[in-house]
Amino acid sequence: MMIRPLPSTIRSAYVLLALSAVTVPVAGLAQQPEGAPSASPWFPTAVVFAPLIAASREVQLRGSFVFANRSTDEDFQGTNIEAEVVVGHAFPIYEIEGGEYPVHLGFEFAVFSRFFMEESTRDLIQSGFRLGMPISFRRGVWEGRVSLRHISSHIGDDFLARFPRDVNDQVSKEGVEVLLGRQFLDGFRLYAGGEANFHTNRGMSKAAGRWGAEWDPRPAPATQGNAIWPFLAGDFELPSHSGRVGGTLTGGIGFRVSEREFRAEARAHFGPSAMAQFREANERFFGLGLRIAL
Repeated sequence: MMIRPLPSTIRSAYVLLALSAVTVPVAGLAQQPEGAPSASPWFPTAVVFAPLIAASREVQLRGSFVFANRSTDEDFQGTNIEAEVVVGHAFPIYEIEGGEYPVHLGFEFAVFSRFFMEESTRDLIQSGFRLGMPISFRRGVWEGRVSLRHISSHIGDDFLARFPRDVNDQVSKEGVEVLLGRQFLDGFRLYAGGEANFHTNRGMSKAAGRWGAEWDPRPAPATQGNAIWPFLAGDFELPSHSGRVGGTLTGGIGFRVSEREFRAEARAHFGPSAMAQFREANERFFGLGLRIAL
């Protein structure tokens, strides 16, 4: 009997799951209040650069149901019910510099998947993978993140069975992402930056610009107890391959229960799709989701 090799998407998922099984418990060994000085430079817990709220390919743990429509013939037609699932985690590994001007070296990994929900098979449309090593820093109200990262994108087997293609649609890019943000009173943050890729294939962007704004008056964990707060955020990207701006907007209610944080959110997107195989198509979607902070 011939044993077929696992598809690369499944192999990559197994690798990421194995990494999460090892690294998430290790990262939690030194739990302490956010912002408290670290007893050791290894695995600090203070947050130097908070994850972007609205960015489509930000590392997080999130699930959403959306009504999506893409302007392409090789796809499900019309407006469809789809599910976005993001499974990932980012954490600092080493505190390069502490005190008033902290600098952290971190590690991040995530899987971004989209499913077609109008069939019993729940067809996998696409999965994307992100691996990176960010360096985060803070200087008063200014903060930044520089990430060396890999992003790859894979069409789902279910999707290819419905819409056969003549070419291998696995695409990837490696490069550097730079973000600079400024904090304001009452939870406002503005940020801008972009990416420059030293390796791309199949027409992926060599560069992209990114900017956005957030209002997130989240009470500090040091206040103890449960909490609830509203939030709004918008993220915008201009990739070099299309020259068209894509935007994602989100807003909702954040709440903290027994030191665990959740966000119930509404999401909307317009412009080029964040799924790389559909990057030439305009995509519009809106829906509801839930995000959990590990």
